[in-house]
Amino acid sequence: MACIHIYYGDRPAVLHGRLVTIQNCHVLESSIDPYSDLDQLKSHIVDLLGVNLNSYQVHLEGVRPRVVPNAPMVVYTLFELGRNNAWALYVRKAGEEGFDLGVYVNIVSRPRSLDGGEGTSSHPRVQDDPGSMVEDDAAPGGVEAEEVAPPEGEVDGGCMDDEAGGSGDEDMSDEDDPQPAIQFFRAAGLLDCSVGDYRGLSGWGYDNADIQIGQRFHDKAEVIHFLGNYAITSRREHHCTRSEPKAYEVRCTKRPDCPFFVRAHKSKHEESFIISRHSTHSCTTDSLRNMSRIVDARYVAQLVVTLVGSDISLTPKSIMEEVNTRTGMEISYMTAWRGKQKAMKMLFGGFKESFNHAPRLLQKISITNPGTQFAMADEPIRLDDGSFTMENRYLIRLFWSFGQCIEGFRYCRPVLCVDGTFLSGKYHGTLLTALSADATNKILPIAFAYVESENNDSWLWFLTLIKTRVVGHRQRVCVISDRHAGILHALDTLHDSEDPATAWPDVERRWCMRHLGANLYTQFRDKRLVKKFKGLCVQNQQSKFNQIWQELNEKTRKMVQAEQAKEDALRSQMVEGQTVRSRSRVTFAQWIAQKPATRWSLLHDTDGAR
Repeated sequence: MACIHIYYGDRPAVLHGRLVTIQNCHVLESSIDPYSDLDQLKSHIVDLLGVNLNSYQVHLEGVRPRVVPNAPMVVYTLFELGRNNAWALYVRKAGEEGFDLGVYVNIVSRPRSLDGGEGTSSHPRVQDDPGSMVEDDAAPGGVEAEEVAPPEGEVDGGCMDDEAGGSGDEDMSDEDDPQPAIQFFRAAGLLDCSVGDYRGLSGWGYDNADIQIGQRFHDKAEVIHFLGNYAITSRREHHCTRSEPKAYEVRCTKRPDCPFFVRAHKSKHEESFIISRHSTHSCTTDSLRNMSRIVDARYVAQLVVTLVGSDISLTPKSIMEEVNTRTGMEISYMTAWRGKQKAMKMLFGGFKESFNHAPRLLQKISITNPGTQFAMADEPIRLDDGSFTMENRYLIRLFWSFGQCIEGFRYCRPVLCVDGTFLSGKYHGTLLTALSADATNKILPIAFAYVESENNDSWLWFLTLIKTRVVGHRQRVCVISDRHAGILHALDTLHDSEDPATAWPDVERRWCMRHLGANLYTQFRDKRLVKKFKGLCVQNQQSKFNQIWQELNEKTRKMVQAEQAKEDALRSQMVEGQTVRSRSRVTFAQWIAQKPATRWSLLHDTDGAR
């Protein structure tokens, strides 16, 4: 049994036998006998997908990788498998040239004859969107198709059809190209069974461990990673002796007299790096050490980029174990951490690029998602001579609220919880958030903002946009927050504003119970008091409220007396010149006196804002 790749996805716009480029095709592996005849292969695929042959026709095309100099991506030849001898020839070629067997599945509705003439099928077509039909030189959807001229000395894929006696389906015109089989894979539950990703493969097939003169690579990074794989496989270490934008050379590390040498360069007329010189090792194996310079952060990033893409919370310790499992090498914690950072940059770009793309991304989102609101604040860059340039500006603040969230807030309680948290990225900053809750206490994010820090100006900017872009004319909205000076100042400013565009005279202001509890713990260092205080905040009966208040006050009074007695005992034992640092001690009633009960107590929330 051999493994046959069954390709499916949006069909590239090609003619049979032409060299094309395929991207983003899904792959499903199926272990069937490659020496079966074409009818058995087609029957297997029909059973796999559950295709009704009374309504649809199944067309198969062979997929053959080709080596084309200077090609920017993976290049294949597609050709029709119309007869058994074409399939037998394809299997023979795969064995001779060493490429994996693969067929591209296309499915088309069978036409029906109405009143003696040809008509349309009464069954739904696999792809009925006329806009998805493309000309021969265009590519649909997520598949890019690019015609590439065959290199000299290479035989076009169509010769296999000619040698086999033709495709057997010559009456099929370009206008009646079969359509992709995605729907059938989805109906069969196989759409998410992809086990291969062909978007990142090199067009030159350098995944073996041998170094050969003439091997091609897209860039220097691929050369370095390939040589790293070779070093790990051969257990011989090398080091770089020359690294330039268009050249890269390595030599053996273990023995100076070892002739091992590799040179890869990029010539004037080439777009790729080519290995032009190579001498093999003469030293013994197992010269590779743990934590070698070969397995550096750059190599680790290439090794774990797929894992990081599927789980960005992957820890450095997990990366260390993964590298050890796959290479037998041990790396340091810091190397694993830096490797993850490089992998994150490979997947999502760097911090600078992310900040640069953020306003454009939000603009596109606002176009495709009606009702989405965003705002930006930037400043010109100050030059060394004191002048300003208007061409490049740096981002200070960014606000966004998705249209779906704004619409959903209309059906939530008129309550917004606002808070800020610091960011730990390269450029730091602070993320401000506004959340709400529906009738079933499910949290709904309303708005976000990236700002430089939590201060009076940033909170005023954020809450002004909340009022003008999200709340609008909704009456008596309550804002719950901690007692940060910037929030309190911003809400007071909006409440007293005389500007009709930004005035928020009916805003209700309440304080977060959790933050007040944290402040209480800072004062008294007793978690039991914090728990009792939270019970006081949510109490709605006067008698129970008074009882809890008295218990808190009595408990803290005893704590103050005990600490005072301890301090007095220390003072009595002091000699001349010694001092005792005393701290302010207050009871619960004294601590809460400066905090209006209407802001934190449910019982005193007479307006029902909370």
